Amino acid sequence: MRSVAALVLALAVAACAGDAGTTTAPATAHLAGVVTAGPTCPVVQVGVPCPDRPVGDALIEITDGAGVTVAEATTDADGRYSVDLSPGLYHVVPQAVDGLLGTAPPVDVTVVAYSTTVLDFSYDTGIR
Repeated sequence: MRSVAALVLALAVAACAGDAGTTTAPATAHLAGVVTAGPTCPVVQVGVPCPDRPVGDALIEITDGAGVTVAEATTDADGRYSVDLSPGLYHVVPQAVDGLLGTAPPVDVTVVAYSTTVLDFSYDTGIR
């Protein structure tokens, strides 16, 4: 009888211990994109490529509906940025970059749980 009680107690403790360490992680969403600048050629010629260039060190500010900054991302040398957010609606504001005219316009975007939302920005180089 003692061994049965000990077995029941051991199973109960094991079941409780298994639940005690289990937590549900909050849902996350991913926002990513590429920041470029163009034009890059002073004279565009037919048949000659003139691709936009990546913009490194561009700061992308992400605010919530109340205008509070919830995240910032800085582009790498290839112009790429990424940030994890809680699912929801955000206002994404590219900041001015030295040497480029103005800023890329801000965008409102909804990011969805467990997925990546791609949002690219383009700056003006001023070359005409």
